[in-house]
Amino acid sequence: EKMFLDLSLAIQAARSHVHMEYYIFQPDETGRRIRDLLIAKAREGVQCRLLLDFVGCWRLFDRFIRPMREVGVEVVFFMPWLPWRGRYRVNFRNHRKIVVIDGRIGFTGSQNIGDEYTGRWRGMEWRDTHIRVSGPAVHQLQEVFIEDWYFACRRDIGGNLAEYFPPPESSGDQLVQVVPSGPDREVNVLHHLLLGAMGAARRSLSVATPYFVPDAAMILSLQTAAHRGVQVRLLIPSRSDHPVVLWAGRSYYNDLCRAGIEVYEYSEAMLHSKMIVIDDVCAVVGSANFDERSLRLNFELSMVLYEPDLAGQLYVDFEDLRAKARRIRVKKHFTAAETLKRGLARLVSPLL
Repeated sequence: EKMFLDLSLAIQAARSHVHMEYYIFQPDETGRRIRDLLIAKAREGVQCRLLLDFVGCWRLFDRFIRPMREVGVEVVFFMPWLPWRGRYRVNFRNHRKIVVIDGRIGFTGSQNIGDEYTGRWRGMEWRDTHIRVSGPAVHQLQEVFIEDWYFACRRDIGGNLAEYFPPPESSGDQLVQVVPSGPDREVNVLHHLLLGAMGAARRSLSVATPYFVPDAAMILSLQTAAHRGVQVRLLIPSRSDHPVVLWAGRSYYNDLCRAGIEVYEYSEAMLHSKMIVIDDVCAVVGSANFDERSLRLNFELSMVLYEPDLAGQLYVDFEDLRAKARRIRVKKHFTAAETLKRGLARLVSPLL
């Protein structure tokens, strides 16, 4: 809820433009609140652009979008799946979450727009990790948005450098790196980044993810880190909005536990955070899950945080969640239902 308050206040204070990019934008109370803020700012003459993923926002109908377009809010959908127009690329989705306001304030992380992200999902709290950014890193978020806007509708909006890339008012004391990844890149940046992070760990490696469907290289890297003495801990939710993905992840538990990896399931909330903390001095936070879809098919955005203070805060957050979670042990016997669920989920895991 605090993130939505900060976001709402930042939008209300906008003077030049509001650029927003989301995978999911729900037509519920939270979505209407943000929509109405954009309508109000557009009436004041502020440029407002909203880039949405076509599949992630399948619930958005014209009656929700029309009031924005009527006052000048530009709404564009990313790679719409329109078979009658020969567009079948349903697999490549834009999973990024980006907000840039006046080229000076940015937001990014794992949180979409919807009631569930404010803690209203089947009576459970929804836990995310989102970051507010100022300083030079905002320009990098702006670059990603402008590139994605052009990719989606073939319109270049990046010509007004003074407006979209104003001199930063100040530079903070945190060193961060914005890392976009996706099928449009020649190099699988995200996969390399995560493998490098796991290989760099010397003392501890803490991973929180809502969807855990790794490839063989990721499993081997986690096991290798544990074998060389690194404390490797994996935290995932015990309840999920995608149950098949949850059971696919559970099919890896025994192999991980036998290598000395500590696996925990968190039940007090829907854990939607996506973060890796390395030795509590460096961290990776963003939109990417620990699964094949994020690693190879989705357009994702990650932030590497190089300062121990910020990484240390994330480490403390991870520890607070882990302390409330249930540790998974090696299980020798499974019921027929468990065996079937794990087997089928593992079988279809490359498609998830």
